[in-house]
Amino acid sequence: MYDPGGGSPNPPPSGGKYWVDTFSNASVYASPTSTTSTGTLYQGTNYVYCKTWGRQISNGNSYNHWWLKTDPDVGPAGQ
Repeated sequence: MYDPGGGSPNPPPSGGKYWVDTFSNASVYASPTSTTSTGTLYQGTNYVYCKTWGRQISNGNSYNHWWLKTDPDVGPAGQ
């Protein structure tokens, strides 16, 4: 998820699944501070359990610091 304003972290309410659209395959990491990819989430509509503030990933002028917990298509669940 992209937050261009760089606002403070506000996690969603707990419990259940939330649906998000990913526009390309995404690398999956065991935690928001991990730097080693452990799987892949395929492009499309996917469920997530929660989001948390984590390390920032940048590409040009775009950046993201929100991390989503999900069960990837490739790799261990709960990442």
